[in-house]
Amino acid sequence: SPFVAGLLGVVILFLAVGTRWRWMFRHGQPVSVDESNYLAMSLSDYFNFTGGGIKGFIAAFEAHRSYAPLTSAVAAALYGVTGPHVIAAFAVPLACAAGAVTATYFIGKRLDSAATGLLSAVLVATCPLIVTYSRAFHFAIPATLVATLALLALLQSGRCRRWGWTLLFGLCVGLLPLDRSMTV
Repeated sequence: SPFVAGLLGVVILFLAVGTRWRWMFRHGQPVSVDESNYLAMSLSDYFNFTGGGIKGFIAAFEAHRSYAPLTSAVAAALYGVTGPHVIAAFAVPLACAAGAVTATYFIGKRLDSAATGLLSAVLVATCPLIVTYSRAFHFAIPATLVATLALLALLQSGRCRRWGWTLLFGLCVGLLPLDRSMTV
């Protein structure tokens, strides 16, 4: 379908521009106070896993009582592939923003048409707050993805008659407090 190809183009362009921007303007640059705390949490999660296995990881995950630990835990898992390089953590909000753009397409398609879905995806991909927050290591964009997926799953569940979609909705709602408690 041309709309799916359009969505793919929007997502690839969004990821390419975000990656290039991050490499040019964030690589080797200082991070904000909030980012430094969240990145420290992700490194703590990673080193507790490499030093203490799954028990160490769970202990570190549970120790983050003041902050939602999900984004940092996902970054720690990414470090398992890339090594503990904090620039890799910035891929988490960028990928989550791309996921939110994609989920928005399917919400628009479900509510009206593929054209509406594509227009909605373009609007989300170009929204200044989405662009700005996808370039920072904060919890807002991963929480946006989880909330958008929850809405999509609820719409697709057929008033909770389709168990798979209903379970995904419940999983997303359950993950929201772990990603950003104020979203609930």
